[in-house]
Amino acid sequence: MKRLVLMLAIFSGVIKLNAQEDTTIIKLGKDLKILIVKPKASDTIKEVVISGDIATGKDTTTTKKKKKMFKGHFSGIEFGVNGFMYNYEFNLPVQYSLLDLNYNYSKNFNLNIIEESINLCNNKLGIVTGLGLNYKNFRFKNNVNIYDTSHTLTYVLDTINKYSVNKLTIFSISVPLLLEINIPVGKKTDKFYLNAGVGGELKVKSHTRQTFSGDHRTIKEKRNYYLLPLQANFQLRFGFNDFGLYFNYYPFYLFQKNKGPEFNVWSAGIGLYF
Repeated sequence: MKRLVLMLAIFSGVIKLNAQEDTTIIKLGKDLKILIVKPKASDTIKEVVISGDIATGKDTTTTKKKKKMFKGHFSGIEFGVNGFMYNYEFNLPVQYSLLDLNYNYSKNFNLNIIEESINLCNNKLGIVTGLGLNYKNFRFKNNVNIYDTSHTLTYVLDTINKYSVNKLTIFSISVPLLLEINIPVGKKTDKFYLNAGVGGELKVKSHTRQTFSGDHRTIKEKRNYYLLPLQANFQLRFGFNDFGLYFNYYPFYLFQKNKGPEFNVWSAGIGLYF
């Protein structure tokens, strides 16, 4: 390998020759020198002296350390449950009881595809933002029909049909603004994290889906349902390394003012971040 390096250097034009009578000095860069000594008028080499890194066997190759960067926890996959909240209580009052949810099937799914992390202090404190896709699925417990054909949202109990699936689904684009702290533990790569902040959501589309219990017929209605087109939420995440828990609370009502029931939305679950 050393011979190969020497030959490549010679043929690449790096070599500088300085011949003085019976002595030839070959210089390679700053540190390597090859001294060739031979008697005058002779083709026989008397002595070869190599000085520098090849002679000593030292490896002067320097490896630049990769600078540690602050890495937040937003981009990834989150899966959990979502529901309604009235006056900070999980149970809806009597006037909204027709809209009670089956929490076994009221699922929330977030696909956070873009993340930008900004270091504020020693790669332990920073700001996190990004872009994500949000899916909320509210599965009604009762055989309720909802309509937005009048000036307000109406919902009535269907006493004729029975539904095996009866739900309202909302797709949104979300953008967060979070402050995160990372606490190293054990190994240098292990850490606990906690981030909190606010987020905004833009509703892309919404629909209801009803599947009849008898013949499994399905009706899907793509409508607005007086849902608030722009939403805001408070976000909280905490965990260890790439795993964690999240909780989101929406301080504004789900439906537009004076157009529908006055209750809020929450979501919570587990996350895998990358």
